Amino acid sequence: MNHFKLFLFCFLSFLGFSPAKATSPVATRLNPHSALPAFYEKSSIELIQDYQHSLLEGCHPNKKLIFNAFLQQKPPRKALITISACSNVLDPKSRDVAMFLTSLAQPLAFKSSCSQEFFPYTQKTANPKELLVTLNFADGHLFGYYKTGLLAQDELQVLEFPELALVREFFKHQNPGLLDANQTSFIIHNTQRFCSLNLKKSNLYGNNFHKAKTTDVLHAMHHPSPPQTATILPIVAPNACRQPIYTSQTIQLFLKNLVVGFAHAARFAKRIGKESIAIHTGKLGTGAFGNNTIVSIFLQLIAAQAVAGTLDKNTFSLTFYHTDAEILTAATSLFNEFQTQLKHKPSYSVETVTDVILQLCAKYNLTPHSGTGE
Repeated sequence: MNHFKLFLFCFLSFLGFSPAKATSPVATRLNPHSALPAFYEKSSIELIQDYQHSLLEGCHPNKKLIFNAFLQQKPPRKALITISACSNVLDPKSRDVAMFLTSLAQPLAFKSSCSQEFFPYTQKTANPKELLVTLNFADGHLFGYYKTGLLAQDELQVLEFPELALVREFFKHQNPGLLDANQTSFIIHNTQRFCSLNLKKSNLYGNNFHKAKTTDVLHAMHHPSPPQTATILPIVAPNACRQPIYTSQTIQLFLKNLVVGFAHAARFAKRIGKESIAIHTGKLGTGAFGNNTIVSIFLQLIAAQAVAGTLDKNTFSLTFYHTDAEILTAATSLFNEFQTQLKHKPSYSVETVTDVILQLCAKYNLTPHSGTGE
């Protein structure tokens, strides 16, 4: 099935996002996506009561140390966590994709910037009408490795936001078929950042966490003041580390996941009364999954244009964290060349867009790498 066409339709489908229809338990077991789209509200206390044993079972000792501290915090957090879930496996023939294709060649519809810092989970200038969304660089198994000794971006984020692990345990027990992040788009809103690990002064990242001393973990951990909450958007990048060059399938899958995720976030923002959306992202899929850094950011710029081109002006922005300005400049130049080439085409099609991307990758020798970890 053509993943690019799937993401085109999914993007448009979010414009008409509606509450989930009631489905029978039997239908849900046979097709876990039959209950989608869906909207859940769960309190942290409720999740802890139901899944604290599952949270700790089989955890690496260093992670269990932090999770135990989270479980013992006083007073326990009573706020509701909102989870929005929708399927991105949709019939590509159900809607016209012309609006999306047209937006790609239109004037720039979003703002982009970069920072060498790690995710702050806050805005320097608070705008009550803007929704800040932070990416989770997801594995295909949503939050699937949070118990291991690994500490890449995905695992670090879940360790700092333990409620994300409880969300996984909730779906694992209620509807495990939804935990394939290539098949389901999730947004987790109002989740607490229980702690922050200082990676600048410690050597805990990657595989180092597995062998770290308990005292090193404790010294690196502190609790944000004032307390922080965040809106998390997991997006999966395809694993390209065994590919000598980019293929149509890889590009289409990457773009599908990006556009579905960005469109989901934009629709969710509107649903909760926000007028604009700021997405904090980075070098998605460029570590163990082997994607080229410039290509990753280039595709995110394309996805942003696809979504922002259908929204009101000046309501969508991207900030690439832990990213040098030179990288963003190179990706932006590639995006500008992409738009220029597209404008000279007599018509736009899925194949045309894919071909232009692949031609630019070949022109500048932008290939995947072996995958060395984020």
